[in-house]
Amino acid sequence: MTQQSSAQRSMLAHRISYFLKLSGPSYVVDTACSSSLYAIENAYRAIRIGEIDAAIVGGANLCLHPSVTLQFARLGSECLYYKKSKDARRIYAQVLHAKTNCDGYKPQGITFPSGAAQVALLNEFYEECDVDRYSLSYVEAHGTGTLVGDPEEGNAIDATLTKKRKTPLLIGSIKSNIGHSEPASGICAITKCIIAMESGFLPPNDHFNTPRKEIKRAP
Repeated sequence: MTQQSSAQRSMLAHRISYFLKLSGPSYVVDTACSSSLYAIENAYRAIRIGEIDAAIVGGANLCLHPSVTLQFARLGSECLYYKKSKDARRIYAQVLHAKTNCDGYKPQGITFPSGAAQVALLNEFYEECDVDRYSLSYVEAHGTGTLVGDPEEGNAIDATLTKKRKTPLLIGSIKSNIGHSEPASGICAITKCIIAMESGFLPPNDHFNTPRKEIKRAP
C-alpha cells in the first residue's frame, strides 16, 4: 500500500473491509455532523433491497489541531452492526425506518439549518413508516447548543410531534454529556438511546437549566 493511499480518507473503509475479509459495498460517507446517520440510512436501504445481508457502520472524528475548534479536539469513534432481525443472534434495537434530506440553498448560508426542511423530513418520515408520531416517549435531538441551530430544531419538533400529545415529549441530546463528536455524533446518539432502553434511565442534559427564549414553550 502506498503512502498516498494510506492517507486518503476514501481508502479507510476499504482498508477495514480488506482486514476483516469482507465483501460488498465499502465506502466513506462524509456529510459533516450527519455523516454516521447518512451511513446508517445507506445500510438500512441496502439491507432492505437485498443488496447485502449485514453492515458495519462506524463513525469517527479525529481533530489533530485545537485551532479547528476546541469542542472537536477529541477523538470519538463507535461502530454499530446491522443485519436482518431473522438472522441476528441478539437484538438491542430495531430500525423501523430511515430517511434523510438536504435543505439546499438558504440566504443565511450553508451552515444555517432550515426549520422548514426539518419539518418536511419529519412529516414524510412518519407518513412513510406508519408510526403514530404522538405516541413517542422520547426524541434524541441533534442539540448542538447553538443559538441558531437549537431554535430551528426545537420548533420543528414542536410543529410535527407535539400538536396532539396529552403528555410532555421528552427531548435530549448526548452532546451535553460527551460533547459534539461531529461525524460520529449520530451513532453516539443511537448508542445512548439503546443503553437507555436497556437500563430504563435517560441521562439528564448536563448544565441545562433554562430553555432558550427563541424556542417555543408549552403554555
